[in-house]
Amino acid sequence: MAQISITGTLGKDPEGKTSNAGKPFARFSLAWSESSKDQQGNWQDGPTQWIQVTCFGRVAQNLVASLHKGDRVNVVGRIKPEAWSSQQGEQTVLALVADSVSPDLTFASVQVQKNPKGGMGGGGWPQGGQQQGGGDPWNSAPQSNGFDDGTPPPF
Repeated sequence: MAQISITGTLGKDPEGKTSNAGKPFARFSLAWSESSKDQQGNWQDGPTQWIQVTCFGRVAQNLVASLHKGDRVNVVGRIKPEAWSSQQGEQTVLALVADSVSPDLTFASVQVQKNPKGGMGGGGWPQGGQQQGGGDPWNSAPQSNGFDDGTPPPF
C-alpha cells in the first residue's frame, strides 16, 4: 500500500461524526504553503494549498478530542479520488484518508495521555478522554489478537 505524508495546519476544528453503521469518523481541511526568498532576500509565502482529510475509528476520536484549528499536524495516509455528479458533469477531487495524525512538535509541545482499550461512549466517541480504573495499562496481561487459534491473519 502506497502512503503519503503531509505536514500542514488545520483550517478549522476537526468535525467528528458517526456513520450510519455507528462507526466514528472525522473530517478536516489541511493547509500549507511553500515559502521562498524574493530578490531582496525576504521570505515570501506562496499560494495556500488545501486538501480534505478523513480519518476513522480511534484516530478520529483522538483527533477531535486533541487538536484544533491552527494546530500544525503531520498526516500519513492514502490519496483517494472522490467523484460526484454535478451540473458541470462528473467532478473529481483528491482527498486523503488518514491512517495516522499527530501534532507537529516543531512548533508545539504535547503531553501524551494513553486512552484505555474500549473506552468509547455512545456513538463510538470517548467519554471525557480520561483513563478509567487508574491502573497501569502496561502492567496488564496481553489481549488476544483473534488469531491465536492457528489461523493466519487476513493480510
